[in-house]
Amino acid sequence: MSAHRLENAIATHGRLVAGLLLLGGVLAVRSWIVAPHLASLKAAQQYGRAIDERIEKGKQIGQRLRGNRKRVEALTAEYSLLSGMAFSTAKADEFFSDIEAFCSQSGCLVVSLSFSSDHDGAVESSNSLIVAKGAALTICGRYGSIIKLIEILQARPEKVWIDEVRMAGLASGPDEVACQLTIAIYVDMAKEGVGYENSPED
Repeated sequence: MSAHRLENAIATHGRLVAGLLLLGGVLAVRSWIVAPHLASLKAAQQYGRAIDERIEKGKQIGQRLRGNRKRVEALTAEYSLLSGMAFSTAKADEFFSDIEAFCSQSGCLVVSLSFSSDHDGAVESSNSLIVAKGAALTICGRYGSIIKLIEILQARPEKVWIDEVRMAGLASGPDEVACQLTIAIYVDMAKEGVGYENSPED
């Protein structure tokens, strides 16, 4: 082998060794420096996604809680309104027992009277129960007497609803009418400390 070829072979071998050393250095740098950073970056991306998911779930839970709070506030307001207009158990019993007297006072004659309770439509809370109770009343009298009776029924602090009024003329006189009245009240069982199970039946 000539000296020139030997020099070329040594130079090629040197370049090959230098290339291998450079490649080894690059791989070492990648495994020691770049790879840990890539792993950290991947972990950070996964952590970021997890945080975003938690934030989104938190927003959804917050929306549900706000919706539930509004519903509770609406129910509380409805209960307070009904409770303020409701009869106590004693006042309700007194009101229903006085209906015939109210009719006589207004100049009306009672033809029939029946009572009902709407336990299915009750409004419940943790310490009370509001029950709707009603009466169906058929009376005869002058038109003005019917109006007076309605005014008497509603002239009290508790609310009395007139759900239905039906009138028909009578042959006894032009101003004489037969009237069917359906009235309703709400009774707050807690006002007298009487529980639902112990409430008197109408």
